Amino acid sequence: MKSATRKHILSLASELGYRPNMVARSLKTDRTYTIGIIVDSIVSPFTPLIIRGIQDYLKIHNYFSVIINADWTRQRRPKLSTN
Repeated sequence: MKSATRKHILSLASELGYRPNMVARSLKTDRTYTIGIIVDSIVSPFTPLIIRGIQDYLKIHNYFSVIINADWTRQRRPKLSTN
């Protein structure tokens, strides 16, 4: 691609507010830019605040997050081996 054409395309993209689709880009780069967040209970009063802080930070760095609610309780927590 000629330099003038490249500059013109980049100028138009900037003018139109174009942002690359990170999911589509991940197909090309083999990187998902996704971080998993596993919480023991989404209903804890502090969990949403913590998750929001993490997501705000990730957004600045063009990462996504996937949140998984593990629903752990004392009865359901995995037992650690004491061997």
